[in-house]
Amino acid sequence: MGVNVNLKLFMILLAACALASGAGAAASSTDAPSAAAPDAASPVISPGRYMTSVMPPLDHDMSARVEKALKNFPGLEAVQARADDSSIHFTVKANAQVRAAQIQKAVEKIDAGAVTTTPILEHSLTVAPGL
Repeated sequence: MGVNVNLKLFMILLAACALASGAGAAASSTDAPSAAAPDAASPVISPGRYMTSVMPPLDHDMSARVEKALKNFPGLEAVQARADDSSIHFTVKANAQVRAAQIQKAVEKIDAGAVTTTPILEHSLTVAPGL
């Protein structure tokens, strides 16, 4: 239990740092997520099963909207947004060109104040996009 609490605190701190560094900038005005206009500074996420935390915490309505939006996101599959721990779980398909900033922007379109942490491989404490 202590490891989960420490991990959650770590994820919250990462989200706060991302917000403070400007990762919470306003999303573009288009309605659909775009794989064609990635943030060049954001690394491509390698194929695999990932999770990211969302702050402020997701409620059930927002988690349903996030899940619906990301299920239509090019390159992602098996998307699950969970209100119980304010997380998003997803699989990046092989040969997909998904960037962490694109996921952040898709979530921002649903809630302009929302910030996601850098996605990490599930069952790992390693933040290693692009490997």
